Amino acid sequence: MPPANIPVAVAVLLLVVVGGEGKSVTLTLERASHEGLELSQLRERDQIRHGRFLQQQPLGVVDFPVQGTYDPYLVGLYFTRVKLGTPPKEFYVQIDTGSDVLWVSCNPCSGCPKSSGLQIQQTVSQSVVRPLLSKGNQCYLTTS
Repeated sequence: MPPANIPVAVAVLLLVVVGGEGKSVTLTLERASHEGLELSQLRERDQIRHGRFLQQQPLGVVDFPVQGTYDPYLVGLYFTRVKLGTPPKEFYVQIDTGSDVLWVSCNPCSGCPKSSGLQIQQTVSQSVVRPLLSKGNQCYLTTS
């Protein structure tokens, strides 16, 4: 059992033992005081807390490098590279930080912009062996 869970386990055990005798128990939640602490100490506490969250990361979470800028006066765009198709071909994908969905266009677009000034590839190559095709509102992989 992680050390952080020991106080919780002791409190639950006390509730079971004492509560079984018909007595009521009140537990008070007290938060750590931030008064008189230096910024570096607060930062260290926060890093430890984040470390605990990262250790509990659920299976299936993917970690990947992200490039871009957060500056709204520039472009304000994050992007990463993904490989799609058989054989795999690398594409740049824009990341919407407000969503967990990444979009890849499955229909060719005539008249669409070919670049955004970011010097990243935005068009799908015709050399993908199993292209994405449109069927109504959904895309599907061809089998040929």
